[in-house]
This record gives sequence, C-alpha cells and structure tokens, in this order.
Amino acid sequence: MFFNIAKAEIKNILTKPQEANQFSFDNLASISSFFNWSAVFILIVGFLILAGAFFLYLLAAGVEEKMSKAHSTLIGAFFFILGAIVVYLLGKIF
Repeated sequence: MFFNIAKAEIKNILTKPQEANQFSFDNLASISSFFNWSAVFILIVGFLILAGAFFLYLLAAGVEEKMSKAHSTLIGAFFFILGAIVVYLLGKIF
C-alpha cells in the first residue's frame, strides 16, 4: 500500500509541468552528457600528448636533456588520461 502511494507521488512529480527554477531530469541528462563529452575530449588530448611524448623519446637519441623533456611530457599525458577518467566517473555520478 505504502509503495503504491509513493509510486503515485513520484509519477505525479515527474508528470507535472516544471517551473523555470525547479529541478528537472532533462538538466541532469545534459550535465551527464557534458561530462561524458568533456571526458572524451580530454582523453583525445591526452593520447595526442602521449604520442608526442613517444615521438620525443624516439628523437632524443640518448641526449639527457631531450629525454628529460620527453619524460615530463609523458607524465603530463598520464595526468590528462587520469583526468579524463575522473571526469567520466563524475559524469556517471551525476
């Protein structure tokens, strides 16, 4: 009995027209979509930086300064990919 009443109340809430300042599930879906697209964009940038870091390693030819630059670029790419994962998980939460 209680569950039927709660179900009816939820149905009434979801079918009522929303005012401009009220929360709606459409906003929630757009926020989640924004996080997902942001994660994809950050991941693509991270993989491009990763490819650049490997290219720098190939061109370093054992020169310590160039290898150091490639190593720091590789760490930056790792943090970009890690950031993309975090943004994706935030999109799943919202």
